[in-house]
Amino acid sequence: MAIPEERKRVGAVVGGNSPRAVGLGRRVRLARGVGLGAALALCVAGGVQGQGVTLEARAGVAASTPLVRDAVADADVYRAIFGGPVTHLAEEVRVGARVAPVVGLAVRMALRREVSLEVAGGWTFTELVGRQGDESWRIQDLGIGHGVVALRYDVTERHHVRGGLGGIRYTSEARGLFRDGGELRPLVEVGGGVGWRAGGVRIGLDVAGQAHGFGTTAFRSAGGSGVRGADGTVFRLAVQAGITRARGRE
Repeated sequence: MAIPEERKRVGAVVGGNSPRAVGLGRRVRLARGVGLGAALALCVAGGVQGQGVTLEARAGVAASTPLVRDAVADADVYRAIFGGPVTHLAEEVRVGARVAPVVGLAVRMALRREVSLEVAGGWTFTELVGRQGDESWRIQDLGIGHGVVALRYDVTERHHVRGGLGGIRYTSEARGLFRDGGELRPLVEVGGGVGWRAGGVRIGLDVAGQAHGFGTTAFRSAGGSGVRGADGTVFRLAVQAGITRARGRE
């Protein structure tokens, strides 16, 4: 069933672009941003490594659960959101970030033989999309920045686990869900990975899971349905490859 245009706005929550309307210019800018970010991170990691400090450049993909689930089950709320006659109620619309590339940089300082302190940051180049059933449509560009301070434990020479706390912020143009801006939210991260030496560098594969709250002033003022929409918990999963200069007998 085709989705009426008014449903694609999800009210003040999302602003309404045409379904699947992704311009070539935006894709070119996205590709350039990913390429430049990854190249810069690799250069830093490859060229700068101080005594007792390790820098690792990372690049991969990230996915997340929906940021907003909105059923619009109340007729008065529907009229306030869409400004027209009531045509569809209790049809859940999910709004979230598309699976997209993420780049990052981690700095590690050894505390003990197997334990190190890690400070890491990353940026995800993505889009805000709406979904209802099997239909989906693009809403606007979206950037996600996060930073984490974690403790890393080397279980074996090749395997590690880590966990830490940090913050995350979603940024986009000032309209729809983000018309009043985004909010910096705390997050919890756990992860682990494997690494191996290849010549003078160490290659790693890392998997990380994050949990954080999400909500914006715009959505709360629009009468979103339930805590899942207004201030729910979002889960993110990132799979990244990393590279750093090998030291000693790593």
